[in-house]
Amino acid sequence: MGVCGTPWQVVELDAVWTRIAPRIPGTAEAIALVRETCERDAVCLECDDGVLVVTLEPVDNLHFRLFVLLFVGYRAGAFQRREPDLDALAVDLGASSIAGFPARRGWARLLRRPWIRQGEVFTRKVGHGGETARREADGRTEGAG
Repeated sequence: MGVCGTPWQVVELDAVWTRIAPRIPGTAEAIALVRETCERDAVCLECDDGVLVVTLEPVDNLHFRLFVLLFVGYRAGAFQRREPDLDALAVDLGASSIAGFPARRGWARLLRRPWIRQGEVFTRKVGHGGETARREADGRTEGAG
């Protein structure tokens, strides 16, 4: 087991960068900015499904959110399979919500309820959606709402 009982292991960004950089959309300048931000303010995690780079952001004086700076899956469906683990990380860290700025097109179709789009950022409350995502990833949609 890894961080917070999930398969995610803490890794150095440099250790995974050559594998994930070609999969990050955008210009070389945009990718360099992503790397700089990730190195400065975030934790890099890896599991067999991909790499996740997260940070904590204040929402107000009492709450913060787990912000996904980067998620790079190694194979199709990685986010759906790992969303429950993302939720577990957020719960264990005491975050009130999860948010992220998807760089690839099509995430609006993937991130349905309980995810809410606020401008270019998708967000959802912690504890809502992880089990639904797990059932969908496993192909068991009965009872999912």
